[in-house]
Amino acid sequence: LINQKGNIIGILGTYDDITERKEAQEEQQKLVALIRRSDEFIGMAAPDGRMIFVNDAGINLVGLDHREKPLPGSIFEYFPEKDLTFMREVILPTMIEKGLWKGECRFRQFRSGSAISVDLSAFTIVSPKTGDVLALAMVCRDISEIKEYQKNLGRMVEERTDELRLALRDAELSRDRIDGILKSVA
Repeated sequence: LINQKGNIIGILGTYDDITERKEAQEEQQKLVALIRRSDEFIGMAAPDGRMIFVNDAGINLVGLDHREKPLPGSIFEYFPEKDLTFMREVILPTMIEKGLWKGECRFRQFRSGSAISVDLSAFTIVSPKTGDVLALAMVCRDISEIKEYQKNLGRMVEERTDELRLALRDAELSRDRIDGILKSVA
């Protein structure tokens, strides 16, 4: 402000307190870092099923190239051909109807074409104001090693059970022989 003599007598200004906006941006950055650095597959698709985001761990899991842009077009492309019916008839309808589907299923490995066993949580992201579905989200972890371990464990249990059956049969035969000897002595 300047008086009639041309001297500065004050300053007039306005300001906006952006503290809340800055804090919200910091919180958003933390969430972005959490998603990007997670070692689990985290992916998001538009309501029409078009993939819009997959974190680095997800890209590695399904064998995509980090430089590959855009992502494979549809959420359905992440499932092996044999599992598409299950995805379309069980996972997706449950997700839409209840907001969440959890369970084991398989993802497609893009490079090899093989199936990857995963523990999947698939859910909708809904607008708190309108209730409209904003996105379809998937968080999963690779359980291939666990499934292989379970398969091997089952095989080992079966082998040990067979060994025990043989040992029991041999013990019964031995008992029968001993019983026969004792009867002939008596």
